[in-house]
Parts: sequence; C-alpha cells; structure tokens
Amino acid sequence: QAQKAAQDAATTATAQGGHAAAQAARQALQMEAAQQQLVAAVIYAYKRWGWFRNVVQAAWRGIQTAALWAWNVVLKPTF
Repeated sequence: QAQKAAQDAATTATAQGGHAAAQAARQALQMEAAQQQLVAAVIYAYKRWGWFRNVVQAAWRGIQTAALWAWNVVLKPTF
C-alpha cells in the first residue's frame, strides 16, 4: 500500500513537472511570436511611411550622438 502510494505521488509530481515545463515553453514561444510580430510591424512601417522612417532615423542619430559623447567624455578618458 505505502509503496503504491509513493509511486502514485512520484508519478503525479513528474506529470506536474512536465506540465509546468510545457507551460513555460508555451509562454516562451508566445513571447518569441510577439517579438517577431513587433519586428515585422516596425519593418513594414519603416518601408511604407516616410514619417515613421524619419522618426527612426532621427532617433538613431540621437543614439549615435549620445554614444559618441559617452565614449569621448566618459569612457575614453577613463582608459
């Protein structure tokens, strides 16, 4: 009796662990799909709408300027 109960408990725990792993994998796949859809939407908007392309390019110029400032003013003098 006790051995059967222990086996049943182990089987249930294994099944629950497998279910949890499947849930985690499904959530990871859903996040990956959402990321792919977001990238596809950004590419579509960049190719289709000039105003969106201008915003992206202006943001990229700002990022480049900030990175160069950080390199020249903060990092380069440190090293």
